[in-house]
Parts: sequence; C-alpha cells; structure tokens
Amino acid sequence: MSASPDVSTRRDSFSRVYWCFPVALILVQLAFTLSSTVQIRHEELGASTCNVYWLEHRTVYDGTSTNIGWYGLLMLVYRVAGYSLFYAKVVRLGIHAISVFCLASLLRRWLGPQRAALPLLVAGLSPSLLYFNTMQAEFGLDLQYAPICLFLLLRSGKSLRPVTLLLHACFGCMLMVACLSYPAFLITAPGLLLVYVHRLYKHHRTDKKHIPAALGLAAGTGFVLPLLAGVLYLKAPGLLLYDPQTGGGLFRGGGRFAFSLRGWWDALNRTLSDLLVQGNSYYFELPEADIAGLTGAVPAVFVMIAAAYLLFRDVEYRFPLLVVLLVAVLGVLLPGLDPRLPGLRRATGLLVALYAAYAVVWARASSRGFGGPRFDILAVTFCCLLLLHHLLAVAPNLVSLQRPSRFRDTTWFAVEDTPLKSLDYWLQHTASGYALAARDRKTGELTQRPYSEIFSALAGYRLWNGLEPIPIGGYDQKKRRPIELHVRLWEEYYFDH
Repeated sequence: MSASPDVSTRRDSFSRVYWCFPVALILVQLAFTLSSTVQIRHEELGASTCNVYWLEHRTVYDGTSTNIGWYGLLMLVYRVAGYSLFYAKVVRLGIHAISVFCLASLLRRWLGPQRAALPLLVAGLSPSLLYFNTMQAEFGLDLQYAPICLFLLLRSGKSLRPVTLLLHACFGCMLMVACLSYPAFLITAPGLLLVYVHRLYKHHRTDKKHIPAALGLAAGTGFVLPLLAGVLYLKAPGLLLYDPQTGGGLFRGGGRFAFSLRGWWDALNRTLSDLLVQGNSYYFELPEADIAGLTGAVPAVFVMIAAAYLLFRDVEYRFPLLVVLLVAVLGVLLPGLDPRLPGLRRATGLLVALYAAYAVVWARASSRGFGGPRFDILAVTFCCLLLLHHLLAVAPNLVSLQRPSRFRDTTWFAVEDTPLKSLDYWLQHTASGYALAARDRKTGELTQRPYSEIFSALAGYRLWNGLEPIPIGGYDQKKRRPIELHVRLWEEYYFDH
C-alpha cells in the first residue's frame, strides 16, 4: 500500500529540510574555529608551520613529526593559496564540511531523512569533535576522515567498470592518507577494512571471484600510492621510518612501545576521565566531555547495553556491531602501549565506536523497537537525551576556547595582543634587518627555543606568499653570538628538537 499524498509531501519537505542540518553543524564548527584564534599552541605551530616548512625542503623535522599526510596537504594549500598563521584551521573546517556531508548522506541513505537527523546531530555536536577541529595539529583528524572513507567504501560498486575501479582506488588512497595524517586512525582502519572485505565478497558467485580480486587490487594500489609518493619525495626517507635520535617514526609519531600493565591501566583511566568527567589531558582541555554527567552517562550506558543485546539477539545488526566492537577493543588496547602523556587524543577511535553504536541502537529503536511500548519510549528518550547533553555543552565549551591554554605559546607569538599581530611584528622586525631575540620571562636571559617555530613561520610566510627570501638571524647560546638560521641547523641536530 502506497503512502498517502500528504504523507509523501511531508517526507519530500523534510528531505529538503534535512540538508539544513549539516549546514548548521558546519556553522557551529565555524563558531568554534573563530573563537580559537586568540592563541596558538606549540603543537599547532609544529604541525601547521614548522613540519610543513621542513617537508617543503623534502625532509621531516624529526621522527616524532612524520604525519606527512597532514603536512603534505597543508603544503599544497600554502603553495596555491599562500600562507597565513591560521590557514590550517580553514583547511580543517573544509575537511569537516566534506565529512559532515558524507555522514549526512550515509545516514540518510540508511535510515531515511526523518530518522537520520538525530544521529547526525549527536555525532556532529560531539564536544570532542568540535574541540579537536579547532586545532591546527592533526589531533582528531581520524574523526573527520572516518565518514569520508566509509562514504567512498559504500559508494564503490562491484563491477569492473573504470569508474568503479577508480572509486575503489580512491577509497584505498584516502585510507592511507588518513593513516599518514594521524596514527590514531589505525584504531578505526581495521574496522573499515573489515567492512570493505565483507562487502567485496558478499553475494559474489563462485565463478566471479576475479571481480573482487580485481577491485581489491585497485584499492590496494590506491592504498600504497600515497606512502610511495611520500617516500620518493623525501631526501632521506629512512628518517621517516625510524629516527634513532628520538625513537619515533611513521604511523606512531613520538609513540614508543613501553607497555606495562600499570601504565596501560593509568592511560585507560585518563582516557575515561576525558570522556566521563572533563578533558584535562595533554592538548585536550574541555570543560564538558562527551558523556559527562547524568545526561551524558545514562544514554551512553543505555547504548552499550542495547548494543550488547542486539549483538546477540538480532542478526540484522550483528555485523556492524562486531565492527564497532573491534574498533572499541583496539581503542582500549592500543593507546596504552605507550603510557606517556595519555589522553583521549590518542583514543579517538572510542568516539567512532560510541557514535557508530549509537546510530545502530537508534536505527532499531526508531523502527521495530525493543519489544514493548514502555521500553521503546524509554529507549527513544535516552537517545534524545544525549542530543540534549551535547546542546547544553556547546556554550561552555565555546567560551572555554577564549581562556589561556597551558600549552599556548608565550614567547614569539605573544609579543602583541594576538598571534597574528605578533607574526606581523616579527615580519617587520626581520625585514628591517634585526635578528630574532626573545627573553625568558623568569630569568630575563636570551633564549633560542623554539626558534624552529618562529623561523619556519617567517621563512614560510615569505616563501609561500611569493616574497623575496631574507636572512633571518637568531642567537646561538652555545657560542654566545648571533647566528643565521636555516634548516640544516636542525637536520644536523645543532639545535635540540
């Protein structure tokens, strides 16, 4: 029996309204991004300027700075659009816009526009997502890349047409770019690969096995190409894989294997505190966490219980929940292998698992329910409660971005009222022939750290904006004399990293 004309009209109207939700989410993120420009942190300077400038010279700063997927993207943007101190925030906002529309399309196709709105809003208003997206460092990029990769995965067909092969190659390429951009994506990547293999071989006849093999080969080729391009581009790719000075390297940054049961447990507790109480770990300062308080914890507990129920009782949702379980287990286990500087930024895969489980539970609650009117009403209420929690968290988290971060730069980019004005000051200072000179606020002595950040910002500004290069001088504390700054000083470890 077909729907009545009035019902069909209402559905069509809501389908058009639905696309206002991703636009609204992008505007919320824009507000967070603009509020975050009052200061800049050292990791942000390194990831958006210093490491990009080093990559422009076909090298990496050191083994802890090997996320060339993010640095390479910024390098291309700076070459085309020029350089400004906060352009990396604009790039992240652009990635976020693509990610939100990919997620909106996936949910709409799966649940329909009326049922898809709630999980879209809940995931898009994630306090951690909104916070990480204000960063110029690569933290949280996996949260943005996961929907894009899943969109490409599910949009790729199962024939051997050229466009289909290209889509499979794009999926593989995007998967590697995400891994090269932020190592925490390795928590989510196995889940995506499991979905890909399952989808590739599902419903294929035994005499057509060459089709999934060919499509898998296309995806594998796309997967290898970004890494191969990075290795060929660098002058000394060995440093990308392993840096004997720092012990860091590709797909792990500064992470090292230092497992101990006590260290792993402490790291897990720190991550759970970031989720359940407030963000208070390394480069994660957030007053209202994703599932803090009753309005956050109660829906989260319900989602976990309901997901466990569906995993054992509903065949329809078993496979997606097994994928969610895999990502959750990896999110618990992997970050604790190096217990130093723990926190949610290393375990963002847990957020991917949480919101994926939420979407599955909502899909069941909003369709067939869980077996009784009262329980079904309770289930819908719990799901809506998490949206209320996220909405209430927007204002305090937005205001908190104006507060001084304990990780902010207080030397080079704090000589004027804002980081942008400070950069302008040093541009004029060095253009007039003066050397860089900053004094420690406590001792009053001249300092050379971190010259890498201000030097790369000044030299990069001139390079990417088409200005003539000029000598940039500093102060050599070792020899107590002025020195001209250049990349080789760090490549040869004359200056500490």
